[in-house]
Amino acid sequence: VNKLLGFFLVGVTLSTLVSLYVLYGMELPGIGALPRVFSLAGSVYILMGLEVIAVLVSLFQLLNTQSLKDKVLYTEVLVINALYLIAILNGAALVVLATGLLLLLLYVHKEIPTNSKTLFIGILIVLGLLGFVHHYPMTRDALGLNQMNAQPRLSLRESWVITAETLRDRPITGSGVGAFVNMFSLYRPASLNATENWQARFESPYSDVLLWVGSTGLVGLLAYLIFIGFSVYTVKSLERENKTSKMLTIVVLASLLVLIVLGNNPLIYVLLFIALGISIHKGNRAPLSINSVPVLSIFAIAAIAIFGYVLFKAYGVYAGQYFFRESLTRDNLGERFELQAKAIGA
Repeated sequence: VNKLLGFFLVGVTLSTLVSLYVLYGMELPGIGALPRVFSLAGSVYILMGLEVIAVLVSLFQLLNTQSLKDKVLYTEVLVINALYLIAILNGAALVVLATGLLLLLLYVHKEIPTNSKTLFIGILIVLGLLGFVHHYPMTRDALGLNQMNAQPRLSLRESWVITAETLRDRPITGSGVGAFVNMFSLYRPASLNATENWQARFESPYSDVLLWVGSTGLVGLLAYLIFIGFSVYTVKSLERENKTSKMLTIVVLASLLVLIVLGNNPLIYVLLFIALGISIHKGNRAPLSINSVPVLSIFAIAAIAIFGYVLFKAYGVYAGQYFFRESLTRDNLGERFELQAKAIGA
C-alpha cells in the first residue's frame, strides 16, 4: 500500500511540475508553448483535486513517519503541490484545502512530534513566503500570472433540454460517462445562439444530478440516489455531541448540496470523499454490509445483465462497421445502398 501511495504521490507531483513549468510561461521541450493553465490530467480542476489529496496525504504521512527518506519525499510532495494551489489562485481549491486540513487535524488529534516541529515550522515559512510572492501584485505581473477565469456554466434550461433528449434516446445507460460533450453537440439547443457563450462547448450540465442522469441513464440515477442515501446514513450514525462529528455532517451535506445545485466539480468530490472516509473510520464499522447471499446475488445478476447489454451494443457497432466496409467494395449502387442502410440500422 505504501509503495502504491508513493507512486501516486510522485505521479501527481510530476504532473504538477509540468503544470508549474507551463504556468510560468516556459515552453515544453519538443512541444512548444501551451496555454498557461495546462494539465496532463485533462482538466486543471482534476489536477487541483489530486493536489489537495497529495497535500493532505503527505501531511498525514509526515505526522506518522520517522524515516528521513520518507520525510524528504513527503515534504517535497507537500510543498510542490501546495505551491501550484497557491500560484493558480483558485478560491475553491484553497477553501477545499483549508477545510480538508481542518478535518485532518481534528481526525488525527495528536501532537506534532518534537523532532518534527522544526520541519513543520520550516514548511509553513516556505509556503508563507511563496504565498506572499505569488499574491504580491508586482510579482504576479512580472511572472505573467493571472487569476484563473471561472468556467462558463450551461444554464438550467439548456441542461434540462439536453438531458431530456439524451434520456429519451438512451433511457437505460445514458450517453456514457464523460460523453456529455458529445450529447451537447448532438442536442445543442438553438437558444444558445443568442447568448454570449454561443461558441462554447460544455462538458457538464448545470447540476450534478442532470450530469449523472444524462451520462448513465436510469441505472446511474438509481446509483446516485443510493450514494446520497449512503452519505446521509453515514453521517447520521455519528455521535451528535462530538464537535468533529458535527463538522463532518455539515461538510458532507454541504458538499452534496453544492454538487446538486452548482454542478460537477472534482474539488467538491475530493472534500466529500475525505469527509466520508473520516466518518466511516470514525464509526469503526462499514455503514452497509454486502456479505450476504441475497445482496451478492443481486449485484451478480445486475453485473451480468449490464455486461450482456454492453456486448449487445458492441455487436451492433461491429456489425455496422462490417456492413459499411462491405458497401464500399460493391459497384452495384443498389447493393451499396442496402448495405449502408443495414449499417445505419445495426
